[in-house]
Amino acid sequence: MPPSPTSQSLSSDDRRTRAEQAQELVAVLGDREVVAFATTFVDNSGVARVKAVPLARLPRAGAQGGARPPDALARRAHRRHQPRRAVHR
Repeated sequence: MPPSPTSQSLSSDDRRTRAEQAQELVAVLGDREVVAFATTFVDNSGVARVKAVPLARLPRAGAQGGARPPDALARRAHRRHQPRRAVHR
């Protein structure tokens, strides 16, 4: 699969080719009893993230990309770092 700066820059033919290549890999990895794979990416804050994906989704990840959109990560991180409200009794 040729490297690409973003999945948006791939043509539909490129996506189809990547999905076909990934489907062939699914069969090989499945024979080896692989059930999932990990993708890594760096979010907008420079934090390295890892995402485990079921092997059956490899063709989709190959064609469209497997990482979460950065805006979803930002919303999730924002919620996680909200200060907790004090409980008054």
